[in-house]
Order: sequence, then structure tokens, then C-alpha cells
Amino acid sequence: MVRDAGTDGPVGTVPLFTPILPPMIESVSHEALVKSKRDHRDYETKMKARYRVTGEAYDVVVQSVKDSFEPNLLDVFCELQCNSNSTDVTEGMLVAEIEHIFGSIKNDSLPDIEELFKTELRINMSESDVNARLMDYYKNFKAIVEDNGLTEAFAGENGPKQKCKMLIASLMPKSLKAEVKQCVRFTHGTAAKNPKQLFDLILEKASELERQHQRLKSTRREPARANKGKPNAEPAKKQKQRWESKRPAKADPSPSVWSNLSKKEPKEKASRSSKPPPGPCPKCQALHWLRGCPQATPEERQELWKQMRGAR
Repeated sequence: MVRDAGTDGPVGTVPLFTPILPPMIESVSHEALVKSKRDHRDYETKMKARYRVTGEAYDVVVQSVKDSFEPNLLDVFCELQCNSNSTDVTEGMLVAEIEHIFGSIKNDSLPDIEELFKTELRINMSESDVNARLMDYYKNFKAIVEDNGLTEAFAGENGPKQKCKMLIASLMPKSLKAEVKQCVRFTHGTAAKNPKQLFDLILEKASELERQHQRLKSTRREPARANKGKPNAEPAKKQKQRWESKRPAKADPSPSVWSNLSKKEPKEKASRSSKPPPGPCPKCQALHWLRGCPQATPEERQELWKQMRGAR
């Protein structure tokens, strides 16, 4: 199984009698050269597959990079970039110049690399296979480097160390990232500048976390299975609450009782709050205030009050 040029996955076998067209180079921009390089790699893969079946000479049937250039672009590129004319330039000269453009920083303007990888580099946590998950992680890192012209930034003596730094910074989950950083700092110092050793360390720690996660899921499922066959006591409890709610409530006091209580309350309150009279009632000689005498009429109360004021 091989892929069509420019695609990301296998789509079928190579037809033997259908011509396989090589990718054309119509621009020398960084983005165009990145795409052209990937397309040409897929093209070569297909041609090698056909060569193994038909026995054709691979070097004869595969189109060169020079022949892949758009003719006018080839003339201009050779004159300005290779300092030669298109008839004298060799395949090796073209490939070397393209690789230089491909690996150099676009427009000599270095982006914020840490922010770039923080934004674009992600680990696919939905992939259950830990090894495949990390392979994709490293592959995505390589694609970001190529797409942004950062090949030279991660080359040289300090390049592997910077690559490991970016790979650790975007690790997920946070527990894995913290454990890997701890190991790199204290027990696996060489993994800080060796991407292969870092891969092995991350794979080991990620596999441990995955096993712990699976054990935790298993322990959570066991109580659920154990309680599955037991009768659920909750419905009976709810039914009991419904039955209790249907019981008749206690009867409220009758209106006559409430009226008696309301009549007694003001008298008791008045008796508690009022002071005793200084002497017997001048009308009936009972021990209560004149204003509360049941025998005295309003006129008699007025007359008795006048007499009492005159006596003072």
C-alpha cells in the first residue's frame, strides 16, 4: 500500500499501467518547498513500488528534481540563486540549494519558538496505545519544525537539547510532565539532550501511568458489579416516604377554640401589663379600676372622676 502525492495515508496499490505524475515545483517559497518535498517523497515511494513489480530501472523512470521545476522558474532560480544558467546547473546543486532554503529560517525572522510549540504541539490523549501516542507526538514536532523553517534552529551542538526542552514542555497529562522533569533533573540527566533517551523515558513513565489508570478503572467497576445483583433499598425508602406523606394531618383547633384563645389572650396580656389599682372601685367597691367597672355607666364614670379630682 502506498499514498498519493500530498496525502497523509495509504489509499491503495499502485496501478501498473497508469502514469504516475511527479509533483511540479512552481514556487520556491518555504511553504511550497515543504509541500513539494513531501509530495516528491510520496512520488518516489510509488515509483519504487512499481519498480519492484515491473523490474524497470528506477533511476530511468523517476523524474529528477530539475525536471520537476516549472521551466521559467528554473531559469530564474538558477540565475539568481545558483549563480548559473539552467543548462549548466546539476541535480546536486539544485537539491543542495533547495535543502538550504528548506532548512533555513523563513525571512531570517525567528518566531517565538516556545510560544509556537506551546500553541501547536499537542499529544493525542485519545490514542490508547502509548507507544503510538508518543510516535505521533515526535512526528508532530518534526512537522512543526519543517513547516516553520526551524531546521537550522534545532541543528548544531545545542539543537538536541532544545528539542528535548520543547518536547518536555508540551507533555500531557501534567503528572507525566512533572515526573519526566523530575527524572531528567535528578536521575536521567542525559535524556535532557538526547531525544531517543527522552523518548524511552517518556514511554516508560507513560506506560506506568496508563497501567495505574487501568487498575483504578478496574477497582471502580468491581463495587458496581458486586451491587448489581443486590436489591435496591432506595425505592422502598422513597415509597415509605410517599406513604407517610399520605397520612392525614392532625386536625386544626376548631374556630370556637381559636376564638376563646383570642379572647383570653388580651385579658391575660392586659392583666400582666397593667398595675393594680390603688384602692377599691368608687362605684362597686371591687378591686379594679373605675374604667373597667361593669356596673358604672359612662356618665357615672365621668361624675366619679370629677369627684375624685376635686377630692385631690
